[in-house]
Amino acid sequence: HRRPSDRVLIAAFGGQTQILRNWKEKKDRRLDRLLVCGGTNFYDALRWTIDRMRGVKGRRGVVMLTDAVDSNIPRRTVVIDGRSVEQFLDVGKDREFQNALRAIAKRGISYYFVAVATDRNPGFEIPEQLKDVVLYDIQQMRFRMEEMAGVSGGSVVYPTEPADVIPLYRQLAQRLGSTYSLGYVSTNDALDGRSRKIEVRVQPKGLSVRQS
Repeated sequence: HRRPSDRVLIAAFGGQTQILRNWKEKKDRRLDRLLVCGGTNFYDALRWTIDRMRGVKGRRGVVMLTDAVDSNIPRRTVVIDGRSVEQFLDVGKDREFQNALRAIAKRGISYYFVAVATDRNPGFEIPEQLKDVVLYDIQQMRFRMEEMAGVSGGSVVYPTEPADVIPLYRQLAQRLGSTYSLGYVSTNDALDGRSRKIEVRVQPKGLSVRQS
């Protein structure tokens, strides 16, 4: 359910990013498939979302339907069963991803991912002879989404059927709209500059606390 104060922007990304509905528009624009096909610049799309959020007040969040694969992700050559194959670099060695991760951590924008084609929900049959390569690569993409969600206070969900996508979007939209601000007055009068530890407990069991 969209509230009167909510502002929404919808975009598609691939080789480039195209706005389908701008903040105040009520109808979707036509998708130019030539712009969004022909490769995926995932990291560029992440930076684009940060730029679009500048000046937006209130709680800000981005929901992305993606496999998180960037066409230019660095690779390494490994030997599996006597064959030389290329695999994605580990998360820590992907400099462009690390730059995107730092940018996200600084902006105060929650990132939520509807993750497709990961090792948890591949959605396609993986040939037996390619399992070692493909499963490793799509696992690396899942790790990237989980790291971005973690540093931003967001989360990742994994649809297993196309029909799962819409309910998951609703779930994430509800999560974005349900937030609380906590404040307290310290009983420690010492102005010593030390950090104070705050413990937040929730009831009933099963609830979790996320910060953004």
